[in-house]
Amino acid sequence: MEKILIVDDDADIQRLVSYNLQSADSSRRSPAPDASALEMIAEKPPELIILDLMLPDIDGNEVCRTLRQHEETRRIPILMLTARKRGDRPGCWVLSWAPTTM
Repeated sequence: MEKILIVDDDADIQRLVSYNLQSADSSRRSPAPDASALEMIAEKPPELIILDLMLPDIDGNEVCRTLRQHEETRRIPILMLTARKRGDRPGCWVLSWAPTTM
């Protein structure tokens, strides 16, 4: 099982986060641009999700709320990564603003 799932529609942010996790020797994956994050999580739940709030097809807050409603995914820690200046924290552990230094 991959430990960390990076869900961000910005390929540069995905590469930056992935690169920094690689240097920390962490196993990680990202969904393809046309893949549904919720489907990917349901098929192969990760140990941690790094989730962008501003996704093109579904809001990151909605992804988080949906995950919290299901027994098999409600305990997965979620780190929200966003360019927004403000946002709520619907069950995520950390809210980090992008761009950020790692």
